[in-house]
Amino acid sequence: MTRAALARRRMPAQKSYDPASLFGSALAGWWRADDLSGLADGAGVASWSDRTANGNTLTQATTARQPTKQTDAAGTFVRFASASTQYLQKSAPTGLTAAPNDLTVIAVYRPTTQSGPRAVLDYSSGSGSGNGFIVGALSGQLMIANFFVYNNLTTGPLDNELNMCQWEMRATDPRVACAHANKGPLLTGNSGFNAGANMLTVGRRNFTTEWYLNGDIYELIYLNRRMTAAERLALARRYMKPRYGFTVAPGTNPATPCVVPTYDGSNEPIHPDVYVSPTTWNGKKYWMAFTPWPDDPTENPSIVCSDDNVTYAPPAGLTNPIEPWNGITGQYNSDTDLLMSPDGTTLHCTFRTVAGTETIYVKSSTDGVNWSAKTAILTASNAPSGTTIARMLSPALQYFGGKYWLWAVREPASGSRAIDYYQANAVLGPWAYVGTTNITNVPVLTAPFAGGNPGLPWHIDVTTMAGQLWMVINDTKNLFAATSTDGITWKVFNEPIVLLGLHWDRTQLYRASCFPGDDNQSLRVWYSGKDKSDLSGGWEIGYLEIPLTDIV
Repeated sequence: MTRAALARRRMPAQKSYDPASLFGSALAGWWRADDLSGLADGAGVASWSDRTANGNTLTQATTARQPTKQTDAAGTFVRFASASTQYLQKSAPTGLTAAPNDLTVIAVYRPTTQSGPRAVLDYSSGSGSGNGFIVGALSGQLMIANFFVYNNLTTGPLDNELNMCQWEMRATDPRVACAHANKGPLLTGNSGFNAGANMLTVGRRNFTTEWYLNGDIYELIYLNRRMTAAERLALARRYMKPRYGFTVAPGTNPATPCVVPTYDGSNEPIHPDVYVSPTTWNGKKYWMAFTPWPDDPTENPSIVCSDDNVTYAPPAGLTNPIEPWNGITGQYNSDTDLLMSPDGTTLHCTFRTVAGTETIYVKSSTDGVNWSAKTAILTASNAPSGTTIARMLSPALQYFGGKYWLWAVREPASGSRAIDYYQANAVLGPWAYVGTTNITNVPVLTAPFAGGNPGLPWHIDVTTMAGQLWMVINDTKNLFAATSTDGITWKVFNEPIVLLGLHWDRTQLYRASCFPGDDNQSLRVWYSGKDKSDLSGGWEIGYLEIPLTDIV
């Protein structure tokens, strides 16, 4: 079934994704600026009604301290000016869970000046004893604070940048996250939050040093619990994006990675590629090829398998790696890929070896334990005429249209990367260069590394689903999906399917693997990620399954 046909079939089952429908009784407060339509632009906001049954209307009786109602292309907003000490307040609000319990505050807002601390929302006693909490911004970062300590800081929107920001309070570990591409949160511990809140304030800290907000609030949401990853995705993509025109939405990154042990003991796996058996193959449903990465000598092809796609281990009788390092400093293996033969009997593993000349090898097995000797199937000499290849990155092997295809990212000695494709009648070849893919509708991707060229692929994988090809493209910060009916012309979807996460995958994303869902209505994705900002390690492999209707 085509994606268009699938979307048509599902249309009658569409649901509402506004906060009331998404969160139900957990929605404790909801203030939307377009409810102020009766006010003229520039008029002072004396009261801002709560859309929930709790009826926590925010008010300001002093005219000089009233924020103003404004409108722009994105919609209606309430503008707070710190110089005028403007804020709104509700004494003894009804139905709001207070710190230190689980709760979430979401604001669609645009900071104007963030130097020094600026409070978006304060729910506290105002006593200065640490009761309650404040969420806001501090010099370009989002924060959760008690009265004297900034417990969490993470990169937030730039000045004059409209964004959806989420502050999440956990009973034992407050955290913040900014729903914005390429701005991964810095997660830290907390220094203590106490109960006793009785005053809700928007635009100011409820204490002697007020931290007045400079900025515009379009919408404010208060939840009496944490959001799930699926809710966060639905809210951002299905409600906030159509309403405010945000260009990207956060993904449903897994909170914990798969357990993938490595033969060297580092337990830092990268370059995953996964084959999923319709039933089982040699007793296991999931088979993964990968390489460890603490350093070049250990980056060697390895095989693990799993019953549950959570915990992986080498098959009984196999000692990893299936191809060792050649012992020469500066040379290494990388970029594993798996393909099951059309008859379902033989698993092929390709990998790349850098040893002066780049070479792609294949090894095969009928039991997952005993692997054939490696056979070279492509080298840099297979490059297009007149092109010098510096690297052939991330080979992706598929059987499609009665032929074997292999796509690889060509990195020339100079100039732009491209994705070339090769074909053969048998997996061992002979292989030949056929052409360069035509990638259409390319979104603005991030630079792979400092000095790299934006908009260029770094690592890829390809799978076949219902007669159509799917590709996952990595640029180190995002994963994008693309489709093709002929393997040559590819359309990249507008929005990433995976962004930097909040936990183990918050600083970098790397090579991913894709495979059809059981019903051909979803895309399974395994990807490498890390939580360290340098090259010292921290790699893990995570998994998520994405409905095709969420790939836009």
